[in-house]
Amino acid sequence: MATTLRAFGKFVAEGLVLGALGKAGGWVLSSIVGGPDEEQMRAIRAVGQKVSAVEGSVKALSEQLANDTRRILAELEQIKQQQRYMAWQSIDKDLQGSISKVEVQFTRFLEYARNPQETSPKAADQLATEILDSNFGAAVAMADVSKLLTGVGQNKGALELFTEMVEPLIRDDRITAQAAMANYLNYYVAAAYTQQRCLYLLVEAYHKDNNNKVAKAQRETYQGYVRAQEIPFLRNIERILRQGLVGGVSASGTFTLGYVRAVQDYLCQAAFAGAYEPTRCRERAEEIITDSLCLDDSDTRIVVWMLYSQTAALYVRKDYEHVDVEIVPAGERNGPGISPSYAKTIELPALPEGSKSPDYYEMEHNIKRMVYQNVPAGSYVMKDKNGKDGLETFQGSQQDAHYFQDPEYLAHQLTVNDAVQGASMDFCVYAFSSRIVRHRKTWA
Repeated sequence: MATTLRAFGKFVAEGLVLGALGKAGGWVLSSIVGGPDEEQMRAIRAVGQKVSAVEGSVKALSEQLANDTRRILAELEQIKQQQRYMAWQSIDKDLQGSISKVEVQFTRFLEYARNPQETSPKAADQLATEILDSNFGAAVAMADVSKLLTGVGQNKGALELFTEMVEPLIRDDRITAQAAMANYLNYYVAAAYTQQRCLYLLVEAYHKDNNNKVAKAQRETYQGYVRAQEIPFLRNIERILRQGLVGGVSASGTFTLGYVRAVQDYLCQAAFAGAYEPTRCRERAEEIITDSLCLDDSDTRIVVWMLYSQTAALYVRKDYEHVDVEIVPAGERNGPGISPSYAKTIELPALPEGSKSPDYYEMEHNIKRMVYQNVPAGSYVMKDKNGKDGLETFQGSQQDAHYFQDPEYLAHQLTVNDAVQGASMDFCVYAFSSRIVRHRKTWA
C-alpha cells in the first residue's frame, strides 16, 4: 500500500507546483470562489477523479485492517491476553476519532472537486474556514495523529501498543512475524495517509486565502511530523522480527521456516546465499516513509541501516555509534564520499532471561540509521571502510575472513532518480556470512 502514499504524495507536490505557477487545477477551492471557467472546471474534475482513485484503495485497506484486528483479538482471547487489545484499542479509538474528523472535511472537499459547477463560493469559503479552525481544523488533526501514533512522555502511542498486542501471538507461533509485520505496516500507512490529507486541505485553504507563503510552509511542518515518527515507527519492526526468533524455536530446539526468514531479516540478510538483497520489511518501511513525505520530483533520499551488538563491538573494540558510513557513486568507489544528512540509533534492549531463542539473539541489538538527502540522481554504493579507522578484517576460527562490511554488501547499488526517489539497504557489522550460510543449509 505504499503506492497509495506515493500517488497522493505526488499529487500534493504537483498541486504545490501548479498552484505556485497560477495554473488551472493547482487548487480547487480558490478556483471555485473565483468562478471557474470551462477549462478550470475540467481541471478541477480531474483532481476529483485522481483523488477518488486513491480513496478507493484506502477504503480497501481500512477493511483489511478491520479484518486483521478482529483476528488478532480472537487469537488473544485464546491465550487470555485480550487486555493487550484493550490497551491498544483505548488509544486507537482517539486516533480513529482524529481520522474521522479529517475524513469529514476531506469528503466534502472531494465532493466539491467532483462537482465544481454545483458548488457555491460560499460553500467553498465555509470549508476553508473549517479547515483552518484553530480548535478543530486540519493542523490540529495532523498534530494529534502524530502524538497518538508515537505517544507523549510516559504514555505509549498506538504504534508501540499495536506491537505489544501482536508480540505474544508471534511468540506463541499463532501468527508469523511476517504476517504481523504486514498488519503493522498497513496500520501505519492508513494513519500516514490521513496526515497527507491534512496537508492537502491546509494548502488548499491557505491558497484560497491568497496566503501562498504560509501554504508552502505547511509541507515543511508536515515533513517535520513525519521525521519525528520515523524512529518510533521503525523501532517496532525490530521488535516484531525478534519475536519471530523466539516464536520460531520449539521446546526441542528445532526451527520453523518462519524462524529462518526472521533470522535472515534480523541479521540484515547475513545468511545470504549467492547475493545480497536488502531486508524487505526494512526496505518497505523506508519506502513508506519516503512516499509519505510528499517530495518534489527532484528530491531524493537514500538510507543505510548498520546493525551491531555488544559482541560485534568486542571484535575490534569499536564504538559503532560514532561510525558514519559514507556513500559514493557506483562508478567512483574511491572518490570522495557523501556523509549522512542525519543519523539516529535504534536500540533494542536485551531479551528477558529465559527466552527460548539462541543466546546470541538475547543480547542488545542496535541499528544506526543514516539518511542521505537530495543526492544527485544515479547509482551509489557504500564507501569501503574495511581496514580503515580501526575497522580491521580478521580471520575467524574457521579461517574465514570477517569484514566490517562484507563484500556482498559493498557490491549492492542504491539507485535514485526522478522515478525512484528513495533507496535503502541494511548491513550487519562483521556478519560471519559463510558460517551462517552453512547453518542455513541445515535449517532448510
